Amino acid sequence: MTASHDYTRRFSIFAFAAVLLTTTMTTTHGVLLLEEQFIYDPGALQDNDGGVGWKSGSKWSNNQTPGTQVVSPGLSYTDSLGNVLDVAGNSISPNNANDSNVEDAVRDAFGDAIKSGTIWMSFLMKADPSGSNKVFVSMEEKYFMGQGSKNVSSSKWSLDDLADTNNILEDFDTPAIDSNTHFFVTRVEFNASGSNEEAWFWIDPNLDATPSDSDSLTGTAGEVIQDFDLTKISIGFDSSTNAMVDELRIGTSYADVSPFTITAIPEASAFLSMGCLALLAAARRR
Repeated sequence: MTASHDYTRRFSIFAFAAVLLTTTMTTTHGVLLLEEQFIYDPGALQDNDGGVGWKSGSKWSNNQTPGTQVVSPGLSYTDSLGNVLDVAGNSISPNNANDSNVEDAVRDAFGDAIKSGTIWMSFLMKADPSGSNKVFVSMEEKYFMGQGSKNVSSSKWSLDDLADTNNILEDFDTPAIDSNTHFFVTRVEFNASGSNEEAWFWIDPNLDATPSDSDSLTGTAGEVIQDFDLTKISIGFDSSTNAMVDELRIGTSYADVSPFTITAIPEASAFLSMGCLALLAAARRR
């Protein structure tokens, strides 16, 4: 074997290893069931009907007029590795002129209720760190995620299922609520027998790999949520809060709800890439 052929063979091995490593670092896609990026003109959210995957003919409704507002700009999120969540459109925020305790925007999500299997949901949220407030995204108004819940204000990130209408199911001291945008992710495993569901919850996971149960704020065992069938989504705010919500997605895998643009090459892949380039250069010199 000539020196040139030997270098070519080594380069091929390095290239294959680089591709293999990069492939194993990605997550597996399932099905994107629903996406809402609030690609609407600024103004009332009421009666807007865009997005992907919503029940045919469904529109956003609100318990107030004009209620929840579409505002510009939209929110964005960059993870700890520098990967950037794919975003578009605007975001939504409460109409601070309203006097009611909670503005609640609701939309029918699915014609056929989801009552079995596993789903993932993600959204961006910018809360109000000024004190105890309410800003949440909920499934069926049974499983609430955000700051507080429909009936209870909080100064912490929290989960609730309204089993106890006077108390939050679980809240978290870390990460602390601040004025930054955060990426919320939950996985729900439905119990087909009709018993309680089980949920896991993360704040600001990296986008390039499915987060582990051990890194969940709810712990490896997850959190038991009272039984529900998923047909609708609601987003609620204290009327006086300065919170925002954006980029709502539901899918059957983490990759479906965390689309991103790579802006940084992982260290191992970068090393392999440099090795490939070095071997290729050596082969060309010979």
